[in-house]
Amino acid sequence: MSPKWFFLEAPSSVASANLQVDGTLVATSNAGRYNISSWTDAGSDVDDWEEYPHSPLRKLTSSIELLIKVTTTGQWSNKAAFVAATTNYTGELTIGGDTFAHDSIGISGFGTVVRTRFNASSTDITSFWNGVNAGESFTFKLSYEGT
Repeated sequence: MSPKWFFLEAPSSVASANLQVDGTLVATSNAGRYNISSWTDAGSDVDDWEEYPHSPLRKLTSSIELLIKVTTTGQWSNKAAFVAATTNYTGELTIGGDTFAHDSIGISGFGTVVRTRFNASSTDITSFWNGVNAGESFTFKLSYEGT
């Protein structure tokens, strides 16, 4: 009997995300910001996060960022505790079926707010953002190591 081969698609770098958020973009009065409706989240640390309610998706000069909040009743009491306990961040940002090709991910923030920045050149950011429209589907994935 000859061997049989079974090929699987290679998993993405964030296949088993600690946090995944899905929703739909909603326009704001600022062209560089969107709200997210129908916010649903999943992942191994889903109970440690909550929606940031004030235009959480933002275009900056050198990054596109998503603001999320650490729940004070979860593993971490604030952004500083999250950063101190985790490393090796990977992520994915997909809008309307298009995944943003970023160079790196930066984590910063204040209090309970975590700013997840997908860093890239201003040209790449502008090109991607110009194709973003209200009503499009939105998916954010974040993976990290540590607890």
